[in-house]
Order: sequence, then structure tokens, then C-alpha cells
Amino acid sequence: MTYSVGDILWAVGERPGIKVYRITEQITSITLTDTITTFAVESIGPSNKIKTFELDKLQGTIFTSADDAKEYMLTSAQEAIDRMIQALENQVNKFWSDNSNQSADNLNQSAENSTRQNYIELSDGTRAKVNLPNLEDIKYG
Repeated sequence: MTYSVGDILWAVGERPGIKVYRITEQITSITLTDTITTFAVESIGPSNKIKTFELDKLQGTIFTSADDAKEYMLTSAQEAIDRMIQALENQVNKFWSDNSNQSADNLNQSAENSTRQNYIELSDGTRAKVNLPNLEDIKYG
């Protein structure tokens, strides 16, 4: 892609996030066999925090407009959400499909009657799992 000095670039990284840079220099190297053009960019911020480096070192997908970067991020987010929902729907179908006729009251009742699993730490640092009944079920004499 061709850029000009002063162009603003929007970089969308692998992790959700966006950074903005400005092209500060165009460097053209002419050899006997080739002409190579590279660009230097700077980060945004106070003058004592600005970093300058080669455009090739930028990580992520580069856009020349904020709107294009935004659209890319929205599409990526939608795809990630769709994948999460699909994975959870697959788990619902796998683990709860045979219990679909069980009423919500039955599910709540079995949850209330179950014991809670907790962990305690013994004096030597060992962790142990203990099952504690619901406190409502314990009758005090």
C-alpha cells in the first residue's frame, strides 16, 4: 500500500484494541537492482512518550481510516460472540438435551438438596475437599 508522510494509520491488534500512528518519514533506498520504499511511524502521546519505528514493525491489521478500523473490530467482535454462543449451545445440547422435560421446579429442588463442595486448608498446607450439607437441613438440639 502507498502512504504519504503525515498519514494517520489505525492498527487493530490480535487482542481487542486499537492504536493510532502517524507516518513521519518516507525512506527510499535505490540500489543497482531495486528501489525499496519504507516508512517511519510515530505513536501518539506526549512528546516524552512518543516512540518512532519502522512501519513494518507494526503489529496488527492496518487501516487508513477510523471508520474502516471500527467496522473491522465490530465484525471481529460479532464473529467472536457468535462462536461463544455456538459453543455454549453445543454444550446445552450435549449435557441438557435429555433433561429437557424436567421442570424448573425439579431442577431447583435438586439444587437445593445437593451438598456444597468446599475446600479447607490443613495445618500442613494441604488442601482438602469437603462436602457440606445445606445449613437449613441441620437441626440443632
